[in-house]
Amino acid sequence: MSCFYRCCLLLVALASLPWAPAAELTAVRGVVHDPQHRPIAGATVTLRAAHSDFLVSDKTNSNGEFSSSAVPPGVYLVTVAQTGFTTTTQSMTIASGATPVLHFELQVA
Repeated sequence: MSCFYRCCLLLVALASLPWAPAAELTAVRGVVHDPQHRPIAGATVTLRAAHSDFLVSDKTNSNGEFSSSAVPPGVYLVTVAQTGFTTTTQSMTIASGATPVLHFELQVA
């Protein structure tokens, strides 16, 4: 069998293999406010993956909003902390293709 035919057979074999799609990254965004619904600026929002070493941290803007892009799907512990307020942590699952919008109310310490 010639090299040309072997290459053609190899290409046909490779093309017929099932390929797993790559994990789709997503953005996570949200808002942090106090009990009177006033935005909390400068709060630290940390997403820590439950089953890997992935970690991303962001600060809220003057409107209490934050956004983290390129987050892989999975289970996360989300921690929000700011001086003068109680720190809060919640577990969440991020699905592929989803764009979750999180809402945190911090209590005054």
